[in-house]
Amino acid sequence: MTNATATTDTADHLLAVYLRDHLAGAAAGLALAERCQRANADTPLGTLLADIVAEISSDRTRLREIMDALDVSENPIKAVLGQAAELVGRLKSNGMLTEYSPSSRVLELEGLLAGVDAKRNLWFTLKTVAPTRPAVAAAPLDELIERATSQRDRLQTAHDQAATDAFTSPDPDGRGSPTLHDDEALKVPTDPQQPERATDDGGESDGEGRDGPRAVNDTESRYGEDESPA
Repeated sequence: MTNATATTDTADHLLAVYLRDHLAGAAAGLALAERCQRANADTPLGTLLADIVAEISSDRTRLREIMDALDVSENPIKAVLGQAAELVGRLKSNGMLTEYSPSSRVLELEGLLAGVDAKRNLWFTLKTVAPTRPAVAAAPLDELIERATSQRDRLQTAHDQAATDAFTSPDPDGRGSPTLHDDEALKVPTDPQQPERATDDGGESDGEGRDGPRAVNDTESRYGEDESPA
């Protein structure tokens, strides 16, 4: 066997391992998406996740088709381990013992974001190796990359909203905590019962204004009001 053949065999083997790992990750990601969707059913987030579940399932089918074209078999043990890892994730503490926690929603969406990022990198990797593998070149990789990007954008928006709902306490008026970009919310309100002091010419008020005598500065205390230092 030549060195060139050995190198090709090694590359093929590494690619096969890589694809099997991603297929196992896809199984775990799909299980996570389905669980999060069930927990948020009958909400806008649940509707979004129903779409994401369908797309992840379709993406996994595409990956299987690419593996079949490359004559790469599935590894059932890795698939089971991937699903087991997702099940273990359910045992983490979420701050509530008997009900679905808002922090769980945030963490689940972060898990889905990580999975989508990994999948998007998978499609980019396959696009890189496509010139040397006609079976990969036949796959609609640009379409898959675009869909993964869309999934990430939608999940990021949902995650940011979930984080706001979980970790932002509303003020007594129910408006929520102001952000650094909320200029109106950060302005100190004026008391309508205390209007600004009127002045004679738009400048400072005289010494005996409505608010009482003005403070005497240091120079006046030393030389008197009608005197000035030499």
